[in-house]
Amino acid sequence: RASGTKSTVKTYFSPNAYFMPDSAYSFSHESSFMELKPHTFYQPVLKKVLLGNNPSISAPSTAVQLPMEVGIKIPVDKTLENRWFLTRTKSNGRESAIDSRVSSGWVYGETKGVGSFQLRQDNTPPKVTPLGFSTNQTITQKQMKWHVVEVLTELKDYDLFIDNQWHLLEFERKGNYLIFNTPKSLKGKKAVELVVSDQCGNKTVWKGTLSF
Repeated sequence: RASGTKSTVKTYFSPNAYFMPDSAYSFSHESSFMELKPHTFYQPVLKKVLLGNNPSISAPSTAVQLPMEVGIKIPVDKTLENRWFLTRTKSNGRESAIDSRVSSGWVYGETKGVGSFQLRQDNTPPKVTPLGFSTNQTITQKQMKWHVVEVLTELKDYDLFIDNQWHLLEFERKGNYLIFNTPKSLKGKKAVELVVSDQCGNKTVWKGTLSF
């Protein structure tokens, strides 16, 4: 070997044993399916796939660059129930809700993460608490805040109506606050209604009569 030259060792990744970054993959079962687009993975990843009621693919710590689609069938004896959603178990062992939809007895979700997936149910509406005021009070502060607690999924929608007129709200994720910047033009006694719903359609309505 000539002096100063370096040898290069090439590692061969078998497509039978590894997910290849430029390939698409689809796995289906009577109770679950998973679908991955090309370039989901950054590099070859060892193939680990489990189908069934709790499907899984690869390790939860595996880095991905594109979202994958997953679906789990609702058990036949529970198809009349609602409020279903999917979760993914992260590398720390905790479950994280996936934005989900229900169609024809299946629950579908898209997530930028791999690992194991579970079918869960949420029948608990968000908890809404006004901060620093209550009904039949006079509002003098420039901002009105409500603290919102949603444990299992995420907030999907929130609407504020004052005398049936819609007003813009801001959501501060750090602390989970809904914020209304009180306009100077708002004067007099008003009927206030705040409607908050989560991803599963559970809804909470806060109502009050406030003077501005």
